[in-house]
Amino acid sequence: MEKLDLKQTQSISLDILKYITDLADDMGLKYSLAWGTLIGAVRHNGFIPWDDDIDILMPRRDYIMLLSKLKNLEHPKYKLYSIYNKDCYYYSVSRIVDTTTIILGEKKTIPSQCDCGVFVDIYPLDYMGNSIENAVSFFKTQSRLELLKYMALSPFQKSCSGIIHSIIKSPVFVYTKIRGYRYFEKKAEQRCERNVESKLVGCWVGNGGMKAEKLIFDTKCFEKLVLHKFEEYEFYIPEDYDTVLSNVYGDYMQFPPIEEQVGHHEYEAFRI
Repeated sequence: MEKLDLKQTQSISLDILKYITDLADDMGLKYSLAWGTLIGAVRHNGFIPWDDDIDILMPRRDYIMLLSKLKNLEHPKYKLYSIYNKDCYYYSVSRIVDTTTIILGEKKTIPSQCDCGVFVDIYPLDYMGNSIENAVSFFKTQSRLELLKYMALSPFQKSCSGIIHSIIKSPVFVYTKIRGYRYFEKKAEQRCERNVESKLVGCWVGNGGMKAEKLIFDTKCFEKLVLHKFEEYEFYIPEDYDTVLSNVYGDYMQFPPIEEQVGHHEYEAFRI
């Protein structure tokens, strides 16, 4: 296997992004660059120099339509990894993976999570309600369901908080095992499907413990998308990107200290 450096990994990720966005454009679906990728577009007109992946965000309706299409597409390199088509893939964030590559050493939430190659993450954007109180409540319930799903998939571990906490945790752990992870996965999805158009939207999946308020936005923030340079291409970003990024990161134009200018994924990528 050939080890890939950062520039090679970025180039492969960019090719995947172009594949996804071309398909989304052909289908008339909305997407936006997201998170660190959006910072990269605004601050660098491309990748954050030390970043090692790409994230995009899609309204849930468009997200489901794109995944349904991708499930049935045969491609010589690219493959969908999602809860809808792969039994050993458990993340609520979906990925398009370059199957000619593999990443090793990825820190996994679930030990039995399948290995994959260089990827682009696709996050769903959900309606959250018409008040911040309702939106935060929805976000927290979804996060709890995600936690219960992961408990259902994980071996029992004694709590580092002590024996009392372990005793309290045990019945919950047993309950998750009886129900099975698919129960909590389906329940979370059904709650999203029931949500009607509202004033607030947000992204609760893969939130990394971030406070709900940072990932909840006025729906208007994503109503108008504009093309913006990212490396040699142009991709859609919210016209009101400043509100989005400021809400999540604060002063996103400020560079982090030099010691923090590293990729946030702990893995190495290889060409097979």
